[in-house]
Amino acid sequence: MKGQENLEKAVQFLAVWLPDHLRGQEAVDFTNGYYEYMTEAVGKVADRAALVEDMSDLDRILKEGKWAFIRSIESGAALGGKLENVDHFAKLNFKMMTLTWNGSMNWEAVPSQKWVLQILEKQLCAVWKKWG
Repeated sequence: MKGQENLEKAVQFLAVWLPDHLRGQEAVDFTNGYYEYMTEAVGKVADRAALVEDMSDLDRILKEGKWAFIRSIESGAALGGKLENVDHFAKLNFKMMTLTWNGSMNWEAVPSQKWVLQILEKQLCAVWKKWG
């Protein structure tokens, strides 16, 4: 990473940016595919960087003098309108998600996005507390 030679350690979010037109299962599939890309890309520089699989990895990675990458998702559309995908992405070690970006999240059979956000907030807190 040119220009970063003197930087001993750093923490960076490594984000999936969903294109605005993706919704439903197509958005879930895109995010799953990007997860594979993240794993492969960081693996190519394993001597200098590592993915944070569990937050307890952070100290170890930094002590090794490596960059620590924390997976995140930029757009709640990645959930494909299904709250159960919160747990799916938490199991893949995504540690943060921006719920909205450009447009709505198009929840299936839900009368109010405000209601969904309240439920989602509770579920996200519980899942991410469970998964670190």
